Amino acid sequence: DTFILSLFRSYQEVGIYSLAFRVLELVAVFPAVLMSSVFPLLSRFVSESRERANRTIQTASNVLVAVGVPLAAGGLVVAPDLVRLLGGSEFDDSATPLRILLFAGALAFLSGLFGYALIAAGLQRSALWLSVVGLTFNVGLNLALVPEYGVDAAAAIAVASEVLMVGGGYALVRRHLGFAPRFDVLGKSLLAAAVMASVLWVLREQS
Repeated sequence: DTFILSLFRSYQEVGIYSLAFRVLELVAVFPAVLMSSVFPLLSRFVSESRERANRTIQTASNVLVAVGVPLAAGGLVVAPDLVRLLGGSEFDDSATPLRILLFAGALAFLSGLFGYALIAAGLQRSALWLSVVGLTFNVGLNLALVPEYGVDAAAAIAVASEVLMVGGGYALVRRHLGFAPRFDVLGKSLLAAAVMASVLWVLREQS
């Protein structure tokens, strides 16, 4: 999406989007570290005990939801201050794409988990095809919408692409592994995120 932006929009917009995307890349370190720890166990459990494999997927899902939902909610409030801290006032326009991209990041936590689960089960081809579909979807929408609508469209397309990846990954894991995680912690995470975002908003308004 950054490359497509550079083809059709100004360098200023590319810089605005790049700053927001760099923050997203930093956020992505957490699930990468988590899954690098979980993957060896998951690979062993898939062949030894499906019950333990399912429990591992469920636990990882709970952790990722519990972190991802507050991350997205907090980003709604602190994005303007964060981009100003990182890039100065000339990057104020990065706040909106950052808010949107943090939602994409939260979804990517789960799509990454499903991808790792498929690979652990020896279903690399299914994971690859899903990635190809997601990439095609992303590039197609970017080519169609970014030339006219710019950075906010690129960020929104990232969210749509991750929705596709989460839905496809969930379906593939359920089909091939006979299990898909229950999002039991989602309600509590949403409540906690709403409280956190409200507190951050009050603090921001008072500062």
